[in-house]
Amino acid sequence: MNRFSHGCGLIVLACASIAMAADGSASPPANPSDNPNNGAIHFDFGVDLQTAYFFRGVRQQTANSPIIDPFVTLNFDLIEQGDFSLKPYIGTRNFFVERSTANPPLSFYESDIYMGLDFTFKPVTVQVGYNAYPSPNGSFSTVHEVELSGWLDDGSMWKNMGMPLNFSLNPHAGVYREIRDNNFTPFVRSDPHRLDTYVEAGLTPTIKIEPFGDKWPITLSAPTAIGFSPDHYYDLAGLGHSDWLGYVSTSGKASVPLPMPPRYGMWELHASVNWMHDYARDARTANNGRDNLIWFATGVGIRY
Repeated sequence: MNRFSHGCGLIVLACASIAMAADGSASPPANPSDNPNNGAIHFDFGVDLQTAYFFRGVRQQTANSPIIDPFVTLNFDLIEQGDFSLKPYIGTRNFFVERSTANPPLSFYESDIYMGLDFTFKPVTVQVGYNAYPSPNGSFSTVHEVELSGWLDDGSMWKNMGMPLNFSLNPHAGVYREIRDNNFTPFVRSDPHRLDTYVEAGLTPTIKIEPFGDKWPITLSAPTAIGFSPDHYYDLAGLGHSDWLGYVSTSGKASVPLPMPPRYGMWELHASVNWMHDYARDARTANNGRDNLIWFATGVGIRY
């Protein structure tokens, strides 16, 4: 797992945070160096509200209902020596839906579990992980996979070249290989009769602007990804549709810090509009025959 109809609500929430920053009615949030957690264990926690849920290009819920997506990750600073670090992690990400036709609990669609190791040789990070995707309400059987992924923190390179606004591209790539899949339900996950491989590559172009001063930066990014498979990952119905190209997606995302006391960690509010084009035939079938899809998301993240 890469730990990479509500439109009006997104705008209101974002503008409210920016307005507080502009009129000075709230204290600015802490800088990372002000984080009171100086120990070796840190956590990332958050919750997102999104208008649809897509897993690697495949829509997971056909009902037109909002998705509530809470997550938490524990990170351990095991080794830190100069430009090298080794950090184990473990976490869970969950998806609750308003409507479901599956067995109880009706609202608990998915509960992901992920763990692994991050090896960083600055500016490159390599992640080796294990991911499990259970469905508490029985919509599909648990899928298990192993992951090898990596990304490049190229911000310093662009800064040394004179690029303004803290510009970076942040390329990433990953290979995800299923090691157990008991699914026999078509159009939900990968080919229901075999173990397959998913491959992803992408960029996250990012800039940071400071219209209200350096204490209130606004981060703008455009996460972009392409998903494909060298085997039958997108043969969702087991009919031999071995389309190698699954989907292309991109987003426009904005995040602003929230005015919380430093002792409570670093908080941010984010909102995004997302677009995806499906190329795989079975993915389009799972998406009600549509190949271009747009959805919205907003949420709060906490790092401590």
